[in-house]
Amino acid sequence: MRRYVVLIVMLLMGYDSSAQMKHYYAEGAILGEITYAYSYEVMLSGGLLYTYSKHLELGGELNLYHYWDNFDRATGVGICPVIKVNLINFRKSKLFVNVKGGVIYMNVAYPYGGSQLNFTFAGGIGYETRISDKTTLYLSTRYAHMSNGEIYGVANNPTWDALGVVFGFSHTIR
Repeated sequence: MRRYVVLIVMLLMGYDSSAQMKHYYAEGAILGEITYAYSYEVMLSGGLLYTYSKHLELGGELNLYHYWDNFDRATGVGICPVIKVNLINFRKSKLFVNVKGGVIYMNVAYPYGGSQLNFTFAGGIGYETRISDKTTLYLSTRYAHMSNGEIYGVANNPTWDALGVVFGFSHTIR
């Protein structure tokens, strides 16, 4: 676990000299749980991506989460690595997929019957367009999964699966 956190912190601080470019980004997301009505997530993220080729970007991000349903509310912080694959590159835009997974620590156990420490996986497909030489805007879909990975047993591992939309921007610094 310690190595995982150290790797993410090094990526966020700009520790990779072999990358062609670095991009800081910020994004916001709203997601709705698939199987339970009236269960939602709002997420704010910020991170750093390194471009290694025309099609591959790797990095890490810090997250702030807020979940709510008809009975409970929870707020959490998280950290995760990010993989972004640019499927089609146009002159000023691109179609991409991204995958990320990490840990979340929440102020209360969520979902009900779960724990404060949870693991997350998310992925989606999106479209990014350049609005200046160094700045892009993007819109993507997202599937997200959260559970505690059965660290407290199968009976205490409620899962949370959701679909939603993400809005974001990035700024190239190199």
